[in-house]
Amino acid sequence: MQEKRRMELSEEDIKGVLDGALQCRRDVILISYRLLCNAPNGFNGLYYTILIKYSLKNNEEKEEELSCFAKSVPPNEQHVAYIKGTRLLHKEHEFFHKILPTFRKFVNFELPVPECYFLRFDEEDFARNVVVMQDLARQGFVTRDAKVGMGYKECSLVIQALARLHAASLITSQKGVN
Repeated sequence: MQEKRRMELSEEDIKGVLDGALQCRRDVILISYRLLCNAPNGFNGLYYTILIKYSLKNNEEKEEELSCFAKSVPPNEQHVAYIKGTRLLHKEHEFFHKILPTFRKFVNFELPVPECYFLRFDEEDFARNVVVMQDLARQGFVTRDAKVGMGYKECSLVIQALARLHAASLITSQKGVN
């Protein structure tokens, strides 16, 4: 039997998302937020859009909205065990908190990855893990059907993005960081 579970984010978590997205600005006022379930969800996670309304203290009349993509652990024990076994969230945590910041110290070009605004990683309470990132759908990116192959243009874009990450890896390695 599949367990019904929604991603849990507190108001403090949402403020943490805003801190990450707005680079720790102190003049931000949280107005409201909504969690929208995305479909289809993947085997590796439940996908959500978080819409956060906020204003700046010096301009409280003007509401702004931040749209984020969020991924939480799938809804049942078998999925949780699978994700734990693949170490997928461990790798995402390592990538966003260690590898990517190291790359950014050594490269002077844009890396083709979404910004990670908030990541809650808890080995003990694994089902509470969540990653909140920049919503690339707002820039026209779409989640592809994994069963449909890519065309030439899409393959070319993927290869260019992977080449940038590979270049960042090589540059970082040459600088003596392993």
